[in-house]
Amino acid sequence: MRALRALALPILALAAVWAVSQGGSQDVSKLETDLKRIQDKRDSASRKLRDTRKQVNTVRTDIRQIDSELEELENSIALTAERLETAQDEQVRAAEELEVATHKLQERREQVRSRLRWMYMSGDSHVAEVLLGAKDMGEFASRSYLLERIAKADKELFDAFKDLREQVRVKKLAQDKLVARIGALRRQQDSQQHSLKSTRDQKQLAFAQLRGVQRDLERLIAQLDADERAIEARIEAYHRGAGKESQSKPFSGKLARPVPGGMTSGFGMRHHPILKRSRMHNGVDFGGKSGDPIRAAADGVVISATYMSGYGNCVILDHGGGVSTLYAHASRLNVREGQSVKQGQTIAAIGATGLATGPHLHFEVRVNGKPVNPLGWL
Repeated sequence: MRALRALALPILALAAVWAVSQGGSQDVSKLETDLKRIQDKRDSASRKLRDTRKQVNTVRTDIRQIDSELEELENSIALTAERLETAQDEQVRAAEELEVATHKLQERREQVRSRLRWMYMSGDSHVAEVLLGAKDMGEFASRSYLLERIAKADKELFDAFKDLREQVRVKKLAQDKLVARIGALRRQQDSQQHSLKSTRDQKQLAFAQLRGVQRDLERLIAQLDADERAIEARIEAYHRGAGKESQSKPFSGKLARPVPGGMTSGFGMRHHPILKRSRMHNGVDFGGKSGDPIRAAADGVVISATYMSGYGNCVILDHGGGVSTLYAHASRLNVREGQSVKQGQTIAAIGATGLATGPHLHFEVRVNGKPVNPLGWL
């Protein structure tokens, strides 16, 4: 889900659009530059919206695939249960057959034991009497053959009993192994079913979050369109002579540090602590406690004192000569648009509004609207 949060945060960052002065102090070229910037942001948001819609469709397809896999798994589990029941029935029948066969063979073996016991009690003389009692050689041979057949039958009967008992034992062992294997398979499939259900729940959650991102993008595009129309109206009004350039004096000298705290992040490319990717850092960050005063870096006029999604509570000062300064993430704003301020005057208080990980001041210096490294001006 981190990827989804990373996707949502740039949407908020895009909402930090340029705030224009209500006093109509900017010239046409500056307004056209700002218009182009907003158009670029709108196009970027539109591309993100298309990508998000593709991701939504991909997640929807994944959910259908998981549902199909769940159905197959449930069918497999049902089949395994049937096989398990069949194997258990076969095991019961095998046990019954074993019991019947054992009982029958036990009876026959008792008969053999009784006969052998009688023969033992009679002694060898009994066999001799049977043989010697023959009237002639033919009867002797017949009696001898009969005794051999009886002994052979007894042996075959006992051997058959042992063979059958071994067969039933092996069969029962095989059935036990089959039941154990199917039981293990069913447990495995139960685990797979739980895993797939969990995955489906995660996919559904991802889908809901993606839809939320999509709605945010749509709202952002509507906002950017409104900003674009507002700037176009400003340009049109300027061309009709409704706008006047603000009083501007060439700026010279150095800017004073807006807060006494040390610098915590410099100007240039950096790994954004919230967006978790490399982004241009258009200013420098100074540490401080929430509520500490933020002071104007030079004399100037407040051209914007408002809340922006990315910058939070933000003040922009015009110092003349195309030089402006920006103070972001404030907890409180002490000035209003159009107000003149002096260097060192408290204009806001340190905070953590907008995209900020903690209380600090984000400070920018812009020349003709373009950010420059503030360290060269302080």
